[in-house]
Amino acid sequence: MPRVALTAEAAVEIARSFNGTLVVLKVILEGGSHKTEADGVRLAVSGDDQVVAAYNDLERRHAGASIVIQRMVSGLELMVGSRRDPHFGPTVSVGPGGIFVELFDDLALRLAPVTQFEAQEMLQETRAGRLLEGFRGQPPADAQAVVETLERLSRLVAAYPALAEIDINPLIVLPKGQGVRAV
Repeated sequence: MPRVALTAEAAVEIARSFNGTLVVLKVILEGGSHKTEADGVRLAVSGDDQVVAAYNDLERRHAGASIVIQRMVSGLELMVGSRRDPHFGPTVSVGPGGIFVELFDDLALRLAPVTQFEAQEMLQETRAGRLLEGFRGQPPADAQAVVETLERLSRLVAAYPALAEIDINPLIVLPKGQGVRAV
């Protein structure tokens, strides 16, 4: 679970609470700026000294921004999202995530809500769907968890018209049977 640190000392305590696993420090930026482009992410940070250095560096670069610390999670990065089209209503989309969402033109899009079958079709339409199957010796990822995420997100946006836009990027897909994590 991500937690906000208000000081470098608090960042160390939060990082320690993850029992020695690698952590990520991120700034929360106003206006939807990309954290990586704004140099607002520090990955694979371990140990008190590295946490303090990463925290102080982010604080210096982004004065006044909140800094979040969370456990480092690795896996296949997808983007799932929704936008409310003024003519058609809520849509749901999926494709490669992280920095690749803008690089590749590889999104599948449907009107919400979607069924399990439609969510599976969406994944099969993207190159990311091939990656979920286990590409070039990689173990298969938890495609079923992605399907469930798409179904649930689509029901949420269909039920709440006030939700104009939601992006989960990246959605980390863990190995088969282990689920997904929104980071």
